[in-house]
Order: sequence, then structure tokens, then C-alpha cells
Amino acid sequence: MDPMQTPRNFPFKPRRIAIELVRGCNFSCPMCPVTSNAALEPHKYQFMDLTLLRALVAEIDRWPSITSIWFFHMGEAMLHPQYRTCLEILNESPVARQAFVVQHTNASVLSGEKAQAILDVPVINKLVFSFDGFGDKESFERLRGPHFDRVLQNIRTFAPRARDRRPPLNLATCTILPRDGEVVGMRMTSRDDAMAALHTLFDPIGVTVETRDMHDYTGNEQLLLSGTKPARVLGGCPFVERDALHFTVHGWAQPCCAYSERFNVGNLSRQNFGELLNSDTMNALRHALRLDQREDLPFCRNCTISMSKGMDAAAIERVWHSRDQQGLLTDSAEREYVYGTVIPLATACP
Repeated sequence: MDPMQTPRNFPFKPRRIAIELVRGCNFSCPMCPVTSNAALEPHKYQFMDLTLLRALVAEIDRWPSITSIWFFHMGEAMLHPQYRTCLEILNESPVARQAFVVQHTNASVLSGEKAQAILDVPVINKLVFSFDGFGDKESFERLRGPHFDRVLQNIRTFAPRARDRRPPLNLATCTILPRDGEVVGMRMTSRDDAMAALHTLFDPIGVTVETRDMHDYTGNEQLLLSGTKPARVLGGCPFVERDALHFTVHGWAQPCCAYSERFNVGNLSRQNFGELLNSDTMNALRHALRLDQREDLPFCRNCTISMSKGMDAAAIERVWHSRDQQGLLTDSAEREYVYGTVIPLATACP
């Protein structure tokens, strides 16, 4: 970082950092960009070099504004051949140790030395198991392949060990509950029945059940399965307004969890976090998304993730009032649109 460019010099400061330890996965889930892009990748697995990871962690320590770290991206992070070392490198960071560190996993390799590493290196605060479907083997394997028994056994073995060794570690599922018509040929179950089945599986072992709808995000035109489009895309991008930077295995900085590395705002080898988050490229992207002008943004045009998805009117209003109070909503066109269109529309159409 240029010594003249301290964190105080940048209006937008990073609050969330995501790190792609692995590009690639041992599953072939049809709703995942890793699956749809697998044939285009030069290798099935690409791993973040530890030198790059150390550079990222060193930069993290220059930004006490960082409050959350996603230690994963689209691929299966636990497949990294030096997984324990990756945890140890992150754990060396005072800022990371103060942040809320989340890792998602398909739990297929949550055993042996890799499971032990999570218990020994206390840097992960929340471990999230991707466990899609209605709590039964048939629907899980329709979405995630023939892995139900191994995944469930790994979780059941790990959970009591984690409760004993690392009681503060939050264990949860991230469970996609498909809606009618999204998965051709799938036998549908009511949400109440699905939730009951999931709680039966996970409540006894202390794993919190958390669910979500299937995404309909950037690159959705390539996915084998994609979520139902929402009635509206309104209020700006929640990733951008979290001041997030997502770093790929090659150091490219992305504004969200997009898969394609062509969608980037720069590279860590040439720019620090402040420069990336406040660059002309990022400012132009932020401006267009704040105005909900996605049609001219190739990687945002078909993405339906917006403030209006999963946030009620009060929450949307809180976000924008907070940004305004922080001095981060100064453009007159943005202010007019947010206060004149977004908040009134959100309030009128719950």
C-alpha cells in the first residue's frame, strides 16, 4: 500500500473479504456455476498459492474495517492440499481473529486430518454444510449427487467432536429448498414437511437448520438449474453495499461471488483493498447498480440478487439510511433514486 494512501483516505473501506482457496469441486451440482463451467477450466482443481494467501492476509491486517471473512468461494475449500496451513495463515491475522469467519463445505471430506484442522486452528466461527433438498436422500441426491450417506455420516461424526473441542463454533446448514417447477421430475414436499425432516436430522446433533431459495444470479443462463426469477429487482446490490471484495485463486478481485474471473475490478498484485474498492471501475459499477441500471452490465444483466430479494421495506430503508449517514451516498442521482423510487416502491410493494 502506498504510505500516502492510508485507510482513512478512502471513502469506501472493505468490510467483507472472500477468499477462493479452491476453484473446482468433487460434486457436480446442476445449480452451481462450478459444474456449468467445468469444461472451460484448464484443470479440474486450481488451488490458491500460499504466497498469495499470505499477501491477502497481510493486506487484511491493514484494514480493521473488515468484520467478516468468507474463507471459500464457489469451489470446495477443504480440498486444498494444504488446508491446515491455510487455516494457520489466516489465524495469524489479528484482524481475521476479530472478524467473523465463515466457511461453507459440502462435508464430503470433513473427516481425518482436515476435520481435525478445524478443531485445532480456532479461526473459523461458522461452518456451514451445503445440504440441499427436503431432508431425505432422494431429494438431496437429485440436487447434489450420490453423496447423502457419506455427508450425513461426516456431519454426525464431526458435530459432537466440535461441541466438545470448540463449543463456540457455530454449525449450520445452507439448505436449498426448491420451489414448484424449478427441478423437473422432482417429487415436491411442503415446506413444513421439509423443515420437520431437516430438524429431525440436525437438531439432535446441534446443527442449526438454515434454508434459502435457489439462486438466480450472474451466469444463470449457463446453469443446468436456476431459481425462479423474482417479481422485481430493486434497491441495488447487497454485495456491493456490503463493501465486499471476493478474491479468486489468482488474486482477481470481484465485487460479489460471481464465478467468471472476467468480472473483476482489478488484481491484488497491482492494487490494495482501498484502491480496488474505490477505483473508477468499481465506482462506475456501484453507480449503475445503485440506480438499478443493470442492462448495460454484462455480468449483472441477468442477475436477480438485489436488496428486494430477502429484505423487507424496513430493512432496505435501514441500509440506505446507514449508507447516507456514513457519507457514502453523495451522488445526487443516486440519492434521488434511492429516496424517490426505491424506498417508496419497497414500502408500497411488500
